[in-house]
Amino acid sequence: MVHNVDRFKQGGRAGLPPWLPQGQRKIGALTEQVTVVDFDAAIAAHWADIFTELRRAGSAIPSNDLAVAATARHLDFGVLVGPRDEDHFRRVPGLRV
Repeated sequence: MVHNVDRFKQGGRAGLPPWLPQGQRKIGALTEQVTVVDFDAAIAAHWADIFTELRRAGSAIPSNDLAVAATARHLDFGVLVGPRDEDHFRRVPGLRV
């Protein structure tokens, strides 16, 4: 999302989509209520391990789901996901879904 914001800002405020200010407010409100975790080297190592395991097994998942799974596994958290993505996360060894 940040990448897209930067791209729209290049054209000035008039180039921003109408939903952006509302989305920014929602994200701001959410980040006031939850802890934001940096994607650091330790989480990146989990990401690489999961990627390698799933790739070798022929069951790769999208990289954004990998990032969520790696973060959760690193923090020893489970994940609560919708039915469309549940299969992706169930493929990750050591992750509670």
